[in-house]
Amino acid sequence: ALKTFDFAQSQDQYVGAGYGCDSCKTCFDSESYAIDGACPPDKCSPRAGTFPKCWDAQKLLANFSCSDKYSLNLSSVQSNNQLKVPTEAPEKTLRARFLTPFNRLVGALVVKQKRLKVLDYRSPNGSSQVCSFRNDSFSKYSRTADPSRGLICLDKEGQDAGFFGVDPVFAAFSTLYDGKLNPFDFYKKAEFASSVNPYGFFPHSYDGQKGGDKPMAEVFPEISGDFLLFFDEHVTSVRASKMIAYLKDGNFIDEQTSEITIEMNTINARNNILCKTVFTFTWQPGGKIQWDYSIFSVPIYLYDSGTKDKQSVLEYVCIIFLAINMLSELYDLLRAVKRFNIFKYLLSPANWLDWCHFVIMSIAWWLWYQQVNLTSQFKVDTGYTVLASPADETQARFFMTDSKEEAKFLAFSKSLYDLGQNLRTYTNMTSICVILF
Repeated sequence: ALKTFDFAQSQDQYVGAGYGCDSCKTCFDSESYAIDGACPPDKCSPRAGTFPKCWDAQKLLANFSCSDKYSLNLSSVQSNNQLKVPTEAPEKTLRARFLTPFNRLVGALVVKQKRLKVLDYRSPNGSSQVCSFRNDSFSKYSRTADPSRGLICLDKEGQDAGFFGVDPVFAAFSTLYDGKLNPFDFYKKAEFASSVNPYGFFPHSYDGQKGGDKPMAEVFPEISGDFLLFFDEHVTSVRASKMIAYLKDGNFIDEQTSEITIEMNTINARNNILCKTVFTFTWQPGGKIQWDYSIFSVPIYLYDSGTKDKQSVLEYVCIIFLAINMLSELYDLLRAVKRFNIFKYLLSPANWLDWCHFVIMSIAWWLWYQQVNLTSQFKVDTGYTVLASPADETQARFFMTDSKEEAKFLAFSKSLYDLGQNLRTYTNMTSICVILF
């Protein structure tokens, strides 16, 4: 039989699995200890879940006949005997995000982190050292502290892709903490660092919605172990502030952080230019944080509408002249072979300069052809909703993504990067031609 519940002690009691009122300090695991699988959230454990059955008001409400739902037709509401037709609220539209007055953000701002793997300087049997100081006295001193935090070494196999951090919505120290939420409603068991504390950050190869690895078609191998966070264009300013607080309170940057990259893709409608801006912060072994940036500007239209035909004709003329010059040089080479003057031909610096000119010019024209072809095929989607819940409807797990939308946006970002790299290489080749030839 159930024991009498002492309401005077309700602040520290719950209904246990043994059908008795037990002390809250014994409720370590809601599913195992509580009779209904959940300790009271506002009394015992804010992360546990619902109220126990001894607080159920179902019996009190059995004969309660007042309804809390009423049907209402807004068009029938009258004032002064006159029918007023209500004005429907307009549908929510996407607000354009601009980094500068003419440069609009495309898709999302991406924060990417690479992490070091931590190796203990002691082997499993404690005999040899995997990572240590050369000075034995320093090694002995380092063993007096926690080796997992006091000495970090980069694993030869690569970077760390394990879950890390915490979700600050379930951390009592955070300003985002919400004691009424149950973490098991947002996370699967494998995503918990402890019995009640879920991890906050997951690698690119992990699908948070399905709770497993993404399909290979949605994973980019070069960043599969990186941790990507997206601030997409649907996010409001209030939400963005909370997401930044999530990064801070969730310990996104810690002792294993190796590199932070911030990427932004923009479009300038006034000048018809796409741009990728990348800021990189690298943690050096000596303690410095080295930073660098790169900007790729790509014109959407390589030819002006008024001068396209003239420019195309000039390009074909230049290609024809280059071909004639190369044939002339080949003729000189064949003539040298027939006259047994091949060594004299090869020892002439002018001939080597001519062939270098031909090779560089040919590569430059090939790169220009690729640039024209890639630009004509390049497309921007109507929208990139990368976050699974970009608005304020999600109460936790702010950075969970839609894997398909994420893959679509990353494909666009990579295409823009390849387009910028190809144009940069072409510019370098043509610059060499202008300077040397």
